[in-house]
Amino acid sequence: PLIALFLAAAWWSVPKDLTQAGRDAAFPFLRITLLALGILGVAECGQISLLIGRIVLFAGATACIALVFFIDARARQRMFPSRPFSLATPLGMGNWLLVIVGIAQSSSTILLPLVLQVVHDVTPLLVGVTSLINSCAWTTGTFLVAGYVGARERFVLRAGPIMMLVAVTGFL
Repeated sequence: PLIALFLAAAWWSVPKDLTQAGRDAAFPFLRITLLALGILGVAECGQISLLIGRIVLFAGATACIALVFFIDARARQRMFPSRPFSLATPLGMGNWLLVIVGIAQSSSTILLPLVLQVVHDVTPLLVGVTSLINSCAWTTGTFLVAGYVGARERFVLRAGPIMMLVAVTGFL
């Protein structure tokens, strides 16, 4: 009910002249519905016990999300920039960098405690402390580089993913 109230308030409070096409602009119900179904499908994959069910659900969710980008590329009023995952554009490279860094960070968050407990027989308390240190390091690093511009910014943008690759490789 709270989400429905928020949606209704947003629908009535956003001025119509904020859209690019003016009064002719239509709300992209199909694209948003397909995107929501795709995200929901990926989220529900973990709730299904049969492997074939997971594969089918994941394939359907991936198809929904791909269809969103396909429809959006041909729409008069787009939701996404053109070629958002193209390796030939700066935006596409940035998006891939976000995806890869997110995977690396989540793998260390998930796999580090598992490796410590199963392989190295570390107690759960020490694993929790290690996760706390990891989280504090990410937060501290974020605050330290937040104001970087120019050459320093370019350096950390290049060095950060390389350092993450070295760290993740250390897990293997």
